[in-house]
Amino acid sequence: MGGYLSGRPGSGKPSVEDCINLNVCNLYHKGLLEPGSRTVLKNRRGGSFLFQCRENYFGWPLCVSITWATIGSDKVRTEHNQVIGVEFVDVLNGKARRPYFFCPFTEKRVGVLVMGDRGFGHRTFYGYDYKAQRMGHIDRALNSARKVKEKVGGVNLSGALTDDLLRPKGMHKSTFARYVDQHQRAIAPIVWRVTMVLQLQSIQPMHD
Repeated sequence: MGGYLSGRPGSGKPSVEDCINLNVCNLYHKGLLEPGSRTVLKNRRGGSFLFQCRENYFGWPLCVSITWATIGSDKVRTEHNQVIGVEFVDVLNGKARRPYFFCPFTEKRVGVLVMGDRGFGHRTFYGYDYKAQRMGHIDRALNSARKVKEKVGGVNLSGALTDDLLRPKGMHKSTFARYVDQHQRAIAPIVWRVTMVLQLQSIQPMHD
């Protein structure tokens, strides 16, 4: 059972959350994986990418073409282009389709690509991990419980993370029940740790 320091040690590399990334599902829901779509994507660092979705291009039935520019130390502007294959996989017994990128470096289907020094690739290619992977067991539990409370919102944002959830007005009972289950599973390690600490504190050393 991990503790506060049981997470993966920091590698010195940025986490996935710190990097510019592409989420294939987000792009799909925005309609950007339709052949012929073209847009400029902005990133939080102030840069931009020309994003295009194409059919039968560069050997792919469907792919995205991404173009961006960098300025070198000599102040010379260099333009880069990367073509990434997109594949759709049937899910739910063929009732729906889920898109995937085909990582150009690992040659695997992935949902998220991060920007590195060679362009967009899967996090495992660059050795990046998620912030949660660097946390200890209890820290991950606290983070999960906090996220659930933020989703439920309202009065649940006050008080301790281990407090029972209160159903907000207008939230469906089945939706609230799902959040309650997620919250209970998230706080279980926290409650266990607190209980163990209290039990140890209650044990008094015996003296002759």
